[in-house]
Amino acid sequence: MTVITGIITRALSGLLAINITISGLDGYAGYLMVAALFLALPHTFFTAGHIRVSFLLHRTQGRVRRFVEYLSELIAAIFSTYFSWFAIRLVWQSYEFGDIATTADALPLWKPQAFMALGCIGLTIACWHIFLRGKPWNW
Repeated sequence: MTVITGIITRALSGLLAINITISGLDGYAGYLMVAALFLALPHTFFTAGHIRVSFLLHRTQGRVRRFVEYLSELIAAIFSTYFSWFAIRLVWQSYEFGDIATTADALPLWKPQAFMALGCIGLTIACWHIFLRGKPWNW
């Protein structure tokens, strides 16, 4: 909607010969896309929408398959924890340093970055839940 609003205001400015602008709409569109992407990570993980190591899993059987499943779940949990830590750290540093967006509205960057951190935290919880429940990844 923000992109469409920007297009409409530019078109009206040209047709009516008046200056109608809403500054920062392209920045807000980007922030909303990133928020939607990161907030969808946990749900996508639980519904097996992410790319998995199934290519390797289909080539193994028995105890080897179970070991590879648990190993891949552990690696996913560790990497998501690592990424969440640094996402939270990024938000905190942006808040402390007073980082602002380079768009016309000068939005404090910690606000859109917080959605990224929340999505990463959700993915981390989902990864550890899958690993600690003691069952393989088979849905």
